[in-house]
Amino acid sequence: MAVETRDIPSGPWRDAARTLADARRRVRAADPPDRRSPPLRLVGHPDAAAAAAATPATAPPAQPPAIVDPVDPRWVLAVRTSDVLQGSVLPPERRESLLRLGRTLGLTPFESNLVLAIVQDQARRGIRPELLAASAEPQLRMVPISRLDRARMSPWRITAMVAALLAVEVAAIWMWLN
Repeated sequence: MAVETRDIPSGPWRDAARTLADARRRVRAADPPDRRSPPLRLVGHPDAAAAAAATPATAPPAQPPAIVDPVDPRWVLAVRTSDVLQGSVLPPERRESLLRLGRTLGLTPFESNLVLAIVQDQARRGIRPELLAASAEPQLRMVPISRLDRARMSPWRITAMVAALLAVEVAAIWMWLN
């Protein structure tokens, strides 16, 4: 969007605008429109038709598969997060506990924090607590699982870890109340 010098009140700003407009005119006059950088070409392909034929057509990226495994670490962490949320707020001590659970399940700290953020975002949007994990599933499947070794993390082991964590929490609450 060009500013006309007549639109600028008199003074130093008008002089600066005139100088800039003059410089732009000189650049346009010195640089003819047909002067462009040479087109890029692929190495080993002498003409563009051969290069176009050699490159495969790019298809849109496929959607990641749905999370159908109930012991998928992303799903387990999302369900546990929805259980401990207080509205859309996740207290710091609960966050640390969930991050430890994520590490135990084989998620990196980044992946764990991403799952927590997705569930919190769903809570901020007003989704009921019992539906948080289900409504976050399309976003959860976008979370990559980099370190998870499927052979090492059997469903029984994940279930045992979650049960052990629940037992520790129940014991801590029992000790706190007595």
